[in-house]
Amino acid sequence: MERRLNLIHDWPHSRYPRTLQAPAGYDRRRGYSIAEPDGRIRLALTPGSDCIAQFGDGKPTPNDYLLQLWLRPRVGERVDLLVPMLPCAPAICDDVLRQGYDAALRAADRYWRRTPPSVARIDVPEAPINRTISQSMKTVRVIAEKNPGDGHYTLLTSSFSYPMMWSTQLAMEMAMTLDPLGYHAEVDKYLEIFRAFQGQGQPPSKFISPHPGFLAAPRDRASIPWLPDHGSILYAVCRHIQLTADPDFIARWLDPVIRACEFIKDARRIRGHGGVEGISPPGSATDQDAPIQAVWTDGWFYKGYSAAVQVLRKLRHPRANEFAADAADYKRVFIAAFRKAARRMPVWVDSRGRRHRTGAHVSAGTIPSRQQRPVSSTARTRPIPAARA
Repeated sequence: MERRLNLIHDWPHSRYPRTLQAPAGYDRRRGYSIAEPDGRIRLALTPGSDCIAQFGDGKPTPNDYLLQLWLRPRVGERVDLLVPMLPCAPAICDDVLRQGYDAALRAADRYWRRTPPSVARIDVPEAPINRTISQSMKTVRVIAEKNPGDGHYTLLTSSFSYPMMWSTQLAMEMAMTLDPLGYHAEVDKYLEIFRAFQGQGQPPSKFISPHPGFLAAPRDRASIPWLPDHGSILYAVCRHIQLTADPDFIARWLDPVIRACEFIKDARRIRGHGGVEGISPPGSATDQDAPIQAVWTDGWFYKGYSAAVQVLRKLRHPRANEFAADAADYKRVFIAAFRKAARRMPVWVDSRGRRHRTGAHVSAGTIPSRQQRPVSSTARTRPIPAARA
């Protein structure tokens, strides 16, 4: 299968990429292992089972390997399979096999019971809610990864069909779930990749040049780069500072926060892009990759900017007032542009004769003419697409 097409079996390429070998039969004392050419173990059976094992190549099709197990037809009869996440050395595999299933399960339970003192304890009468919270915290970390090339950790949007970094969603996961529930060390670890790669990416806008303050995922790990990613990452960073006041984190992140604020301030001053000036220039903000001035972008820019101002004021930073004044002007310009666009939206009349403005799907500079704004006493409501400033 392909990562992005994980529900489609790619038959022509389904053959395992390396030759697998296995012993002639199952040894009850030593177990049974299927190995790669270099001796690393791909799959193993625990010793002690009363079974017969046979392993064949080219069955049922030339692209397949087939492991057949015969057990006695008795209640409780079983055989345990060990499947390493990556092929591993025989010594490591043997050590895990000696522990057995029950001991491995106890070790896993001990691992997940270890939580830092800051973690919130939530207990409500509805057991499914408790289990959802508990399991979500495990899943977040299980599908995260460490990049072997540079050693950086990152959360992922999901496993299987979306194994990439969508920075806005990951920032929300950190700022609105992990940090409020007390998993502060994990947030610190997963934010570090954005600090390491700050300023190295091209903002997804033809109107914005590379900038040392731009926050985004590394290009080789990003899904579709969005301009609002910058604001959401900045918000997650500042939210972490507000919740933890961690001096080490502040020392590492203070200069990047300043540069991130400078990016927003400089972006607002770009002219000649044909849209509303004084807010974020047009850029990619959806999966369509079309350059638009999106409320989603300005919302995250302002949210991150405001959180940074709060942090800088708390730290008595000399540039706090400078950025606070610019954020206030950002809000003023955006509200004026949004209200101006809203006044030009089509009007519809509900069943009681009340008139309403439609939150139509209109980009800046693309305002319907009066002829395109019919008013009808029989108009009915329709789903309203996301508005664009």
